[in-house]
Amino acid sequence: MKAAARRRRTQLLKPLNASSQLSYHPPTSVKPRPVEFSEAAKRRARLALSPVKVVVQPANKKHGQQAAARFVSLPIRLARPVAKEVSRDALAAVSPELADTPAQFVREALELLGTRMLAVLASTATSPVDATNSSSLPTTISVTTTLPVSESSDLLPTHMLAVHSSASTPVAGPSKPRKVTLFPAHATVLAANCVNLPPLPRSTETTTDARESPIQGLGKEVDASLPLVPLALPSPETFAQLSTFLYTRRADQLLASLMPAAPSSSSKSSDSLDSYATQLSSLPRPTLLAHALRVHGLWKNACALGVHDAKLWSVIDSAWTTLVRAMGMVDSASSESS
Repeated sequence: MKAAARRRRTQLLKPLNASSQLSYHPPTSVKPRPVEFSEAAKRRARLALSPVKVVVQPANKKHGQQAAARFVSLPIRLARPVAKEVSRDALAAVSPELADTPAQFVREALELLGTRMLAVLASTATSPVDATNSSSLPTTISVTTTLPVSESSDLLPTHMLAVHSSASTPVAGPSKPRKVTLFPAHATVLAANCVNLPPLPRSTETTTDARESPIQGLGKEVDASLPLVPLALPSPETFAQLSTFLYTRRADQLLASLMPAAPSSSSKSSDSLDSYATQLSSLPRPTLLAHALRVHGLWKNACALGVHDAKLWSVIDSAWTTLVRAMGMVDSASSESS
């Protein structure tokens, strides 16, 4: 595998030969003919480019009183941050042997291992710890990972992330603890993808001798002590989806986790976004808004961590635009019927 990886890196770094150079052809001086649009086409264009106002109905108050509905204006597109590349210093800090390796190559190499690494994370169990307050977390945590016999110990997690909300809240106390969710992770995957990742403490994995799993054929159990790293994010509830994508780079799986099921049997992969949005417009408005907020949370996390993966942003753009268009159709239909 190492030999194959080296060959792949060589191909990546190999300069273009003369026959593969792109040529530029200046445009001809043909005068363009004016294009006329129908009123229906103009209306569709305005709908596609204008912000969408969505009705948000608050929960009922006490004694059955209904709170007044309010409008939320949603942009048709979510802004992309300026793309930046991960620094080699950041990679070298977590893996000194990668100091001279381009970050793009590291990401492509990790993609080949991503599914296996993710499976190892899923088989990692933590020792009991009070994870209800980010301010009272220990600096290390004991974990037990069930490692398949065929897998190397190199796939074991290096850190445990304690993900919590970055929103400004009153000082947490017994009455209002700040929710913390633990995620085992690999430092190299995080450092290779997240430009804004805070410095991670060096992992000093202290492992005991591996022992056979009580379940025959399952593999071996490995105990380790990992650094416990607090990580404040604007949307902790969508970090699992972002983390999974960084390992698998499966755009189709990410999109499926963000979007509601279409009410018809048509496949959204073969239909246009307009067609899919039309299908979704038959769903209840609260359902569409809930999924839009999920996409928005993923977007906020990607911006906060500085993830500039093209596949990720293509999914965010497609999901957001489709959901906002669907909600616009719902509100437009409601206005016409009233």
